[in-house]
Amino acid sequence: MILRAAIIEWIYQVVITIDQLINAIFNGSADETLSSRIYRLNQRPLYRALEKFVNVLFWPFQGPEHCKNAYQKEIDGRHMPSGFKRAWQINQELK
Repeated sequence: MILRAAIIEWIYQVVITIDQLINAIFNGSADETLSSRIYRLNQRPLYRALEKFVNVLFWPFQGPEHCKNAYQKEIDGRHMPSGFKRAWQINQELK
């Protein structure tokens, strides 16, 4: 069971890495997912259209607000590996 959880965590981290790579290739931050960027910039017409497309694409897996949820995960640091989360939370509390 522990091995299964470790494999799932590894797959999740690889998917996040690929997502961040795609964002960086399109001139975004290497530390932000494309979905988060799309939500953050959705006041621009291109990003608003992309948000609708991506939300429809991920709707069966994560519901209708994928980009908004991705942005919130970035803000909350939920995409980080478990070993980093506590240190990140402490850092946020000190700010």
